[in-house]
Amino acid sequence: MCSGFVFAIATADGLIRSGAYNRALVIGAETFSRILDWSDRGTCVLFGDGAGAVVLEAQQQPGTRDDRGVLISRLRSDGRYKDKLYVDGGPSPPERSDISGMDGRAVFKHAVA
Repeated sequence: MCSGFVFAIATADGLIRSGAYNRALVIGAETFSRILDWSDRGTCVLFGDGAGAVVLEAQQQPGTRDDRGVLISRLRSDGRYKDKLYVDGGPSPPERSDISGMDGRAVFKHAVA
């Protein structure tokens, strides 16, 4: 839910700021429990199932357009680190169990930098 939810909020914010929409519902959900390697304690304790939702709405408020709402978003990705956090096989039906993998130390160091 992390990156997809953040990208969806940034997209909804852009559509509202542009005037194309007045309101947006952003929903994120994932079920990592079916693809985790439960023997890898460095990974399985960090991920799980989750869901969340938020409604973004344009409203007239005091202040300027620059000091309310989503203040800033900067989205980017870097494929050089694809082997540090991955899911083999991608999305799959519930009866199939693909495995995720993560180099926890490397992911942590990159995330905090």
